[in-house]
Amino acid sequence: MTAGFWMPAYSGHSDADKLEYARALILRLDSAVVALVDVFRNTSGAPLAGATGPNVLSAREKGRWTRCRLIQLDLSTISEAVGLVKDSLPGGPMVQHGAAGLAQAFEGLVATGECDNIGSMIEAPDRWAPWQTNYETSARNFYRDWYSQLRAVHEADRNFARALAPALPAARQFPVPPGLPPNAPTVGSAR
Repeated sequence: MTAGFWMPAYSGHSDADKLEYARALILRLDSAVVALVDVFRNTSGAPLAGATGPNVLSAREKGRWTRCRLIQLDLSTISEAVGLVKDSLPGGPMVQHGAAGLAQAFEGLVATGECDNIGSMIEAPDRWAPWQTNYETSARNFYRDWYSQLRAVHEADRNFARALAPALPAARQFPVPPGLPPNAPTVGSAR
């Protein structure tokens, strides 16, 4: 399953293919980041109080964690793709430095793994006893760090885009994606 941002393995053969792959990777990552931010827009920024099991969560809340889980899985394919091509990209040292910076930023993106945990808790609640404690811990861990970690990855993506754009043919160049606001898009705060 995918949220639509999945990055296939590189299968090209030329420098032009590698540059185009890097271009697609940058744009998919930007789209995935925007989608994940949108998933948590106007949320409380905290676990649902008193949720003793998945049956207490609304369909909207379950859907939010399912969508987050799918985006997180897609982000992992993008991270793998960066790791595989970062050292062999043409375009000069700035392009390779930008890709290496993105790979390093992905190493710090761990909070989104809680989306997979909460998705598993919803699907198989008996495996996560005591459910409420596990859910609240995972949700707090997610809300505490997801946005700052995601912003770091997005900034690295933007830096990579700045480095890559001049190496692309003029017709394939693109503007650097806009940066994310400094604050998470939640109504409340988990801090």
